[in-house]
Amino acid sequence: MRALGIMTLAAFAIAGCALDATSNPSTHCDDTHPCAMGSCYRGFCVSDAMDGGHDAQMPPGPDTSIDASLDSALDASRDASDGGADTNPDADNHCDGGGAACTTGQLGACATGHRSCGAMSCVRDHDPAPETCNNHDDDCDGIVDEESDARCYPSMTIGCTRATNGTWTCVGECRTGAQACVAGGNPGACVGDVVPNVDGCAPAGMIAVDEDCDGMIDEDCTCTSGMMRSCFDGPMTLAGVGRCVRGSQTCDGTGHWGSCVGSGSPMPETCANTGSDDDCDGTADNVPGVGGACAVTGATGSCADGTTQ
Repeated sequence: MRALGIMTLAAFAIAGCALDATSNPSTHCDDTHPCAMGSCYRGFCVSDAMDGGHDAQMPPGPDTSIDASLDSALDASRDASDGGADTNPDADNHCDGGGAACTTGQLGACATGHRSCGAMSCVRDHDPAPETCNNHDDDCDGIVDEESDARCYPSMTIGCTRATNGTWTCVGECRTGAQACVAGGNPGACVGDVVPNVDGCAPAGMIAVDEDCDGMIDEDCTCTSGMMRSCFDGPMTLAGVGRCVRGSQTCDGTGHWGSCVGSGSPMPETCANTGSDDDCDGTADNVPGVGGACAVTGATGSCADGTTQ
């Protein structure tokens, strides 16, 4: 009877070893003692090829051809956390949802996004941009085409010029107008612009201005040598605002008014001289774009949302 019991235990031990042919019986493993190679299965270190398809109990990792048939069902719960449906059941690398379209929960152009490998959140496809007249919410604030009215001026006309960065510079009395954005994202007509006019001669005691926008004030008017008067080489509505101070003009020996000296004309607003009202609109340092939405370089998700300073 005792001999029969010993034989039974030996057979059970042999059968137990046969279940995990590549296990190391002398090396036990658990959560605090991981395996140097293979995976911990029922307290022993075994290879992925011989674990009988028990990958669902292991951390996600490369699958083998032996247990692949089980993965289409077993790793479905894992794929739900990494971005979507299991597109490659036999390569469970947490990237199955990479590139899939998603919704960020943000507004306007920032609403659409995609999932990237390893990212649990939806990465937006477009960052906030200055609003333009295009029937889209470019700055992602939930409002379409607001603050998108553009400055304008007739083409092929002297007086105002536009730089490559979009800023305008005008001479004399000439000034730009406003082009409202109408329904459907279409720019309307240019309204309020001032184009060159005949250069009149200012009487004594009056401020002389450059009506024909050629950079000279009353250049064709006669005067008595030595006379002086105030002048301003920008639009009269800006005289005395910001850097747009009035200057003085002296009659030369030929009986004509000389150049306007000391007058400040409006310039594009810049951050280079803090506290100065360069464009003479009554507000200092209101540089276009400052305070608008922008994306922080190197940041992701909501941490990328910022304002231009």
